[in-house]
Amino acid sequence: KLSLNLNQSSNLFLDNQSSPIIWVTLKNRKQAKEQLLLDMGMNGIYELSLNHFHLFQKYKIFEVKGESKGSNSIGFYGVASDTNHYRIRLPLMEINGSKIMNITTQTTIGDNSRIGSKILDYGIVTIDYQNKKFYFSPFSKSEIDVFEKNFPIDVIPRNNQLYVGFVWDKQLFDIISTGDQIISLDGGSFENINICDLMTKESIFKGKDAILLTTLNKNGEKVEVTIKRK
Repeated sequence: KLSLNLNQSSNLFLDNQSSPIIWVTLKNRKQAKEQLLLDMGMNGIYELSLNHFHLFQKYKIFEVKGESKGSNSIGFYGVASDTNHYRIRLPLMEINGSKIMNITTQTTIGDNSRIGSKILDYGIVTIDYQNKKFYFSPFSKSEIDVFEKNFPIDVIPRNNQLYVGFVWDKQLFDIISTGDQIISLDGGSFENINICDLMTKESIFKGKDAILLTTLNKNGEKVEVTIKRK
């Protein structure tokens, strides 16, 4: 009974757990198809599986913006082990005829690359399980530019404290490191945190272009540095 446009649809595939899978086209100097899990529990637009990243390297699809060893995921058994990951830019992803441009994301250790709930900021997603169809209807136009500047670090909670998960800017390598504890942000104390509050409230970086970061390094020394979006 929904008014759906078949021109904005593609085939939907279900894995062994009936999780919805779609195919999209990735474009740069060359193009390739990628299989993505629709994961509305993930709050970004796109997360790239580390396995897929290495597989697509020969196609020169992704522009590498940074490389860092660390962790960016927490599971049932705790924080994932430190692994080499990459911050990348994807010039173009095509979904059912719509073009999503200038996606910045990073690799993850999961088996699947994923589309997350932020896609709902730009259009209506309809999943038709019965007919195995996936629809994406953009709100305004079929070309969507999602470019945004990002801070040169990522953070991760552990044992009710906050730590540097990744450092993406080489200029910071001699100042802060993966695993440094974050003591404060813009003067606000983060020595003891509630992980549930941290994950359910707005991002501590939202609306800020620069932040004064205070960390405690592995030698027990406090370090202050101002980080900016780039």
